[in-house]
Amino acid sequence: MLSISAISEPQDRPPVDLVVVVDVSGSMYAESKLGLVKGTLHFIVRQLRAEDTFSLISFETVVETCLPRLAMDEKGVARASDAIDALMANGCTNLSGGIDAGIEQLVGCQKPGRVGCVLLMTDGLPNEGVIDTHELVELLAAHRASASFVLHSFGFGADYNPTLLRALADTAHGMFYSIERSEEIPGVLGNCLGGLLSVAAQDVRLELRPCTSQAELVRVISSQRHAGGEGHRSEVEIGDLYCGEARDVLILLRARALDTDTDTETPDLAGTESSPDLTSTESSPDL
Repeated sequence: MLSISAISEPQDRPPVDLVVVVDVSGSMYAESKLGLVKGTLHFIVRQLRAEDTFSLISFETVVETCLPRLAMDEKGVARASDAIDALMANGCTNLSGGIDAGIEQLVGCQKPGRVGCVLLMTDGLPNEGVIDTHELVELLAAHRASASFVLHSFGFGADYNPTLLRALADTAHGMFYSIERSEEIPGVLGNCLGGLLSVAAQDVRLELRPCTSQAELVRVISSQRHAGGEGHRSEVEIGDLYCGEARDVLILLRARALDTDTDTETPDLAGTESSPDLTSTESSPDL
């Protein structure tokens, strides 16, 4: 077992680039779902600093950039609040178009040293563009294969599609949340933003390789995406790590029997992380 841990205490946090993709289709009018979304967006804006940025994209039959990337200083917060209040429910649900636009907005403005994230807010009932759950997940996976980002999904009201929204969040290394009442907004957003605003390391990748010819890497068992896993090397895609968070990776090694008269090497495993703010430990380094 190999454990990788982030620093436990947040330091000066990096600036955050948030792209929020909002469903404003006709189905969001029911049960005051759009009102819940607006309350959620206003809460988010109040948590951001002047060095953070906020982008707002809405989708129904058509997709619209309501607010391009904007710093959340005093003027930026005022413009964001106006854009949020102007949202209106109408039309069909082009979820795939909204996802495409949100990711393009984020990837187009990503810079080193900044934390980027897409927040998808919908009832998960697409009826325009790509509507099949499996195809929507494949669409997001294709974006994830060419760019590093995290997407958190939020289901609003009582009739959202949890299967779709959870699958989308899992594919993009995010979390799925649900909001049915306005009283839930602080708790849900506190959980989401509390983690997002305490990111310790981004796009972490763990390279595993036996450091002796006496051992062979047989298999890597992890819920994280990984490549290889047989022979001499494997790379595990950890993603973003939050302060105090730990991830475990189970590794199966095959060791050649030692000839005590000639062999002096002890089978061992080496792990290399891509971030300086991480530590790793092996629970069974020797075989």
